[in-house]
Amino acid sequence: MLIGIVGTGAIGSLLATQAALAGLNCVVIPRRERNNTNGHIALSRSDLAAQSFTLPIATNNQLSRLDVVIVPTKAYQVEQAICDINAHLRPHTAIVLLHNGIGPHEVVQQLCPDNPIVGATTSYAALKTSAQTVTMTGSGQTDAGWLANPQLTIQDKLLQMLNSLLPPCNWHQDVLWIMLKKLSVNAVINPLTALNNVKNGALCDAHYSQSIQHLCEQTSNVFNALGYPVSTAALQGYVTEVAQLTANNYSSMHQDLAHKRRTEIDFINGFIVREAKRHRMAVPDHQKLVTAIHRQESHYR
Repeated sequence: MLIGIVGTGAIGSLLATQAALAGLNCVVIPRRERNNTNGHIALSRSDLAAQSFTLPIATNNQLSRLDVVIVPTKAYQVEQAICDINAHLRPHTAIVLLHNGIGPHEVVQQLCPDNPIVGATTSYAALKTSAQTVTMTGSGQTDAGWLANPQLTIQDKLLQMLNSLLPPCNWHQDVLWIMLKKLSVNAVINPLTALNNVKNGALCDAHYSQSIQHLCEQTSNVFNALGYPVSTAALQGYVTEVAQLTANNYSSMHQDLAHKRRTEIDFINGFIVREAKRHRMAVPDHQKLVTAIHRQESHYR
C-alpha cells in the first residue's frame, strides 16, 4: 500500500514520522504555499529517543500510484490540497480527511465523485518546533469511518494503517456523529479560549457556565434537527470532560489567533450557523462567536 501524506504541518509531520517508524510505504506531498522540509523530519516523543527521518517527496508517478492519500491540513486548506493533486489520483484511491470541523468532505465529494472518502478525527497533538522538527505533545485515540463511496474490501487495510499511525483507531458505521460530537466541544472551547486568551481549564470556572450552557443548548437543537438526538446536558458534559482533561493546553484556535493565523471558525461554529439557517433556527451565541473571531482575524489579514 502506497500512502501519500499531504503537507508537513504538525500532524502531517507526525504522521510521516510514525509511518517511517512503522515501516509503511509513504511519500510526503508538500503543499505549494508552504516551504517544505525536503523530506527531512526529526521526531521527538517522550517514550522514544529523538530520531530523524528522510522521507521521499512524492513524484507525479507516485501520485498516480497512491492507494491512500491522507489530508491532515486545516479545514480551509482541504479543497486546494485536493485540487493540487486531483489530476493524478486514480478513482479507487482512498482519501482520508483528518481535520477539525465539518464541511470540506462535501467539496471533496464533488471534486472526486468516485473516490472512497474516509472521515477521521484524533486526539493526538503535535507541535512543529522548527521547520524540520515535530514534537508529539499528546497521545490519545483516533476514530474513522466512511463518508462517501465505502469500499469494504480495503476497510481492514485502512484500519490497520491508522492503527499504525495514530493508535488505537476505532472504526465507526456513522463517523459523522463522532465528528459532530467533537465539533460540539470545539465550538465551545476553541472560540471562548481564543477570545478570552485563556487555557482550556479556565472554562471550568463558573464565570463561563452560562455561555457554555447557551452554546450547548443551541448546538443540541441543531443536532436534533440533523437527526442526532442529544441533550444540552450531555453536550455540557462532553465540554467539561475535555476542558478538565486538557486543562493546561491552549486550544488550536487560541494558538491560531496568537500567531496571527486564519482560524477554522467557519468549519466549527460556522457549520452550526449554516445548519441552523438551513433549518430556520436561531443560534445567536454561535453567530456572535463567528463574528468576534472574524473581527480578530481581520486585524492581520
